[in-house]
Amino acid sequence: SQARKGEHTMQKPLQLLVDLLPEVKVIGSADRTVTDITADSRVVQQGSLFIALKGAHVDGHDFIPKAVEQGAAAILTTRDIEPPVRDGEAIPVLRVPELLPALDTIVPAFHDFPAQSMRIVLQGDVPQPIDPPPGCPFASRCRYVKPICREQLPEMRAQGFWRALRVQALQSDFLREMQR
Repeated sequence: SQARKGEHTMQKPLQLLVDLLPEVKVIGSADRTVTDITADSRVVQQGSLFIALKGAHVDGHDFIPKAVEQGAAAILTTRDIEPPVRDGEAIPVLRVPELLPALDTIVPAFHDFPAQSMRIVLQGDVPQPIDPPPGCPFASRCRYVKPICREQLPEMRAQGFWRALRVQALQSDFLREMQR
């Protein structure tokens, strides 16, 4: 069935995300499914992984009870906390040394690594595309567009191409069809 606008259709086993985090300490069972990852307790829904993020003015740890009440599947935190309980069942806590590196790892994995399927298009008067350097991870991904990786940008700026570039991720059906 088609998902309605705003409905989440992505699902991943919590254990899959746990396995990606080398220094995680899991308190409770990771045998459940994650449907969303959020640090906003107002949007937590059944199956969400709630990120207890301490901000400048608000501490996400204060909102763990609300997140659990709304159906959070697990809590990701840097603190050593007791697993919260909902309906007599302990909600797993994933404790990591630092949240941002953990999020850098699990969020792309949760969304099936969207950056790996993106293509970069150069539009404008670019005299000659620069060949990707040896080992560039994007060199072989597209038959129709020469991708540009970070190592090439300084060289392109030095050659005056930068002002002529307009970089876009290819998302139209037409361009996706061309990549087949």
